[in-house]
Amino acid sequence: MLFQKKKEVQMKIEGMHCDACKNRIMNVLKRNSHVMKCDISLEDKQATLLVDEKVDLENLKKNIEALDFQVIEIKEK
Repeated sequence: MLFQKKKEVQMKIEGMHCDACKNRIMNVLKRNSHVMKCDISLEDKQATLLVDEKVDLENLKKNIEALDFQVIEIKEK
């Protein structure tokens, strides 16, 4: 089995107000096979993801924004 390089990504997301918002975003992220883990903080308006190197961050952003949220920043660690 080949091991993918992993990286942490932080996304600042505007428009999240409640657990339902958080769950909608979490469901979209978990459907992506390159996302291994995700934590979402309503207080920080941020999603912290553990992803593999093949992840398409622009695609993740589009999927989140399709739910009427706004991704205002993506930082890779």
